[in-house]
Amino acid sequence: MKRGAIMFNKKSYLILAAMFLLTACGGDSGSNESEPEYEPEYDPLSVWMYEDLPECNKSLEGTTMYVETEHEHHICSDNQWTLVEESNKDISLDEDDEDDLGECTDENEGEIKESAYSIRMKLGDFQICEDGRWRSASSEDREKNGWGSAKDGAIRQGEITKSLYKYDEAARQWIFANMYDTLYGLDGCTQSKYKMVAEGKDGHTYVCENERDHSEYLTDRWEWRGQSYTEAATGAICSYEDIGETKTFLTSMECVGFGRWIAFSGITNEEPLVDMRDGHEYATVNIGTQTWMAENLNYESPNSRCYNDSIELCSKYGRLYTWGDAMDSIRTGCGYGDSCSVAGNNQGICPEGWHLPNETEWYTLDASVSDNFKYNGGKALKTRMDWDEHGGKDGNGDDSYGFGALPSGVWDGMGRGLYRDLGAQTCYWLSNEGDFLFIPTITYDPEMLAHTRLDTAKHVIIHNSGDYTVVSPTKKYDGCSIRCLKD
Repeated sequence: MKRGAIMFNKKSYLILAAMFLLTACGGDSGSNESEPEYEPEYDPLSVWMYEDLPECNKSLEGTTMYVETEHEHHICSDNQWTLVEESNKDISLDEDDEDDLGECTDENEGEIKESAYSIRMKLGDFQICEDGRWRSASSEDREKNGWGSAKDGAIRQGEITKSLYKYDEAARQWIFANMYDTLYGLDGCTQSKYKMVAEGKDGHTYVCENERDHSEYLTDRWEWRGQSYTEAATGAICSYEDIGETKTFLTSMECVGFGRWIAFSGITNEEPLVDMRDGHEYATVNIGTQTWMAENLNYESPNSRCYNDSIELCSKYGRLYTWGDAMDSIRTGCGYGDSCSVAGNNQGICPEGWHLPNETEWYTLDASVSDNFKYNGGKALKTRMDWDEHGGKDGNGDDSYGFGALPSGVWDGMGRGLYRDLGAQTCYWLSNEGDFLFIPTITYDPEMLAHTRLDTAKHVIIHNSGDYTVVSPTKKYDGCSIRCLKD
């Protein structure tokens, strides 16, 4: 029997255990004659779980066993089982266990084989021919073996790991797919679809992007990502390779990757906006692709209020409006308890040629002024003074775009006439009613999307406690400021 090729079956293990128990119980303990060493039975087809390996003792010294659950060989040495290094695994080879895989050439590139020795010893060690040599084949190699080519972006699931793959026609290979390749009914994002824009079943648009890891080791990752609002408005895709590129829309903007165009400092227009209804003049500013009022609206309407009913505060902070007033409910029928849908730009109470912004338009502004991935638009929009400290930290912004967001406070309507948070926060009305979104399951179901509440509408909050902006629903009878956006 050749040493090193020995494996035990469970019958042998039971015999060893019985002998150990007999010895431990004192069987002829007075005898001075040593027991003969037990020579284990050889079974070339037996395999072991690691926890089932017999005790490593003197009688098993140098014996090698294969642990099936680990796909590893272990050798008994110095009373303990030790993993056999790759370089030493040949101790378990018989003389006739020669490599029978054959030569790896261009003709059998990609072929996967298991050697006769691996089959006989149940090693499950598959090899793949690649670049002129045989290497160990992974589960991914094995489950894609024989798939061949397919339509660019085609999706297929493996049978071994159950992973999803997509076919990249340009690379002529199957690569890993991700949730966006299937979740919204999109085909796989591949090299040939780079910067392609596609609409998913959820109604949103996505861009096929080569988004690389932000590390010293750059790897290609072809993925769908959501199209940013600025990209949708301008048609200019901002991908990883476009970082640092500048374009001029209404003002100069720089691509910082992942669809985000960041505007340079805003440029205040020399010609102010004149509201022909009362002759009031407002400064305006270009930010990204948009032109905004750089001051809060101060047009008097039936249900508008000055903070603390002070005309002096109205001069600085503008007026506070209910959502019905903001939407000009007398003309549009949009107000508390009413549900309405006004097509196109909703002028509301804004001057002619201007309108109340919607949620998408606000997100476009926020994306234009936020640093890459930091979502700190509030800091860029807030003024450099007038904001209260919060938790010992300065609540002011840097007003780097000339928007001039002041902490104008909030009016609690519904007849209570309460004013709060002057110096701490501001809120701006949007034209959207208060839709509450429910996240759909992995299978897209349009019936699980938004429903409308008749008494709520969307508003934007900027607070002294953070550098971000928040879009959320609130009661339509509350009082917020208004910033109009040019048509």
